[in-house]
Amino acid sequence: MGIGVFYPDFRIRDVHFGGLALDDAPLTRLAITMFAKPAPAAAPVMDQQMQMAKVEMEMYTDLFNKMAEVCFKKCNYRFHDAELNVGEMSCVDRCVGKYMQAHLQVGKTMQRVQDSMGTGAQQ
Repeated sequence: MGIGVFYPDFRIRDVHFGGLALDDAPLTRLAITMFAKPAPAAAPVMDQQMQMAKVEMEMYTDLFNKMAEVCFKKCNYRFHDAELNVGEMSCVDRCVGKYMQAHLQVGKTMQRVQDSMGTGAQQ
């Protein structure tokens, strides 16, 4: 079994196995093993997609770590039991929900600002 790398929104046609191109079916994730060779024209695109996937993974890791730190400080202020009690679980649920809502709202706002800057620059 080869070592796999995942490329989101990758098309099979960009991969050649032993010189034979596969069909044009779109995939949301494709595992490229050490037996698969990227088509020469697809190499820069694959490098860019790999870099984008790496940045996205780092962003989600950072989001998770910050959320865990904030919600832990807020909801688990005493250590009487090894398990979370009902109140702590409820607090964590609310904290994570609010954190994710805030994150999504900030993302939408940033997207609107970027879109308006793009249209403003074109005028």
